[in-house]
Amino acid sequence: MFMDRRFQWLLFTIALSLSLASLYFEFIVGLTPCPLCIMQRYSVFLLTIFLLFKLVFSNKKLKCGFSILALLMSFIGLFFAARQVYLQSLPIDKVPACGPSLEVMMKYFPMQDVVHALFYGTGNCAKIDWTFLGASMAFWSMLAFIGFVVALLCESYQRINK
Repeated sequence: MFMDRRFQWLLFTIALSLSLASLYFEFIVGLTPCPLCIMQRYSVFLLTIFLLFKLVFSNKKLKCGFSILALLMSFIGLFFAARQVYLQSLPIDKVPACGPSLEVMMKYFPMQDVVHALFYGTGNCAKIDWTFLGASMAFWSMLAFIGFVVALLCESYQRINK
């Protein structure tokens, strides 16, 4: 089932939908992404590209390589989403201080501070601007990345045991 081409198209379609949804929420709805949101967005964009390449190329070694890269991006995206869910679950007095926007940080701060904000977030990342069924966007993103990890691991397992 997991190596079925229709299932691979489904994974690609879901990843593409998440990529487009992130752009919709920023440019149409007007939500400004925090550093962890930006890292999740990069992860899902790269995941989408790797899943597309996996569909396009017929060489088994290339498909395997793109599967590994897609799985890596899923784990990386899961890390960023889980970190943001953690920050959002902290009591108000434990939330890190809010910082300047990423653009300002890149212009005036040392790269070490920018990288730290991108990987660990700031107080801005703890803010919940949007919810669906009582859960934040970061939570839904985390669930999506978990789904990708499980699907890609099952696909790899099926390929190994074939």
